[in-house]
Amino acid sequence: MHTLKGTSGTLGLIQLERISKNIETNLKHGHQENLQSDFNDLFKAFDDFILMIFRINVQQVNESCM
Repeated sequence: MHTLKGTSGTLGLIQLERISKNIETNLKHGHQENLQSDFNDLFKAFDDFILMIFRINVQQVNESCM
């Protein structure tokens, strides 16, 4: 989680960084009550990131074909 948090921050992926930090902090303090929900949020944020990359790639391909 620590690596994901740091890498997300380096790349400017604020939502992924925030969620990763939240999970990391909760795990360090033994708070596991919302772990499933937190990971669902993390997976959603990661899916959003992948979709953003896909859209950028498609846009670049379309621009290169013009």
